[in-house]
Amino acid sequence: MDKMVSLHKYYLWATYMAASWQREIAKIEKPTSWAHPEALHAFMFMSYWFATLYVVVEGWQELGLSDPAVDVLLTEPHLALLKRYRHGVFHFQADYFDKRYRDSTDQGETGSAWVNNLHGAFTAYFTRWMATHNLDGTHK
Repeated sequence: MDKMVSLHKYYLWATYMAASWQREIAKIEKPTSWAHPEALHAFMFMSYWFATLYVVVEGWQELGLSDPAVDVLLTEPHLALLKRYRHGVFHFQADYFDKRYRDSTDQGETGSAWVNNLHGAFTAYFTRWMATHNLDGTHK
């Protein structure tokens, strides 16, 4: 299987987690914290979204891909926070709301906008790529 198609798989997983997060966060009227019972599902989906989005970044870098919209976002300091968040998700943390999570979520709207912009840039890239390639990676 083509390496781009494999990377696309992780992008799709991140997209599913983002959509699940949006559905869950829409159900919450106004949580006071992520520890609020209504917010725990949203926190779970957001965490897996962020962690999987970082896996897309890792694959992007490993494959040596380049796109102006993606590349500029990967120069932002938020990238290091996303990496730490990913480590917090996929390695056991004794503290439920470990500092790795809080460092990212404490960025507020700035951090959220960056994650959304990065995901959107990957969406645009993969949409263009999939329009010209088959699922085995060959050109249409």
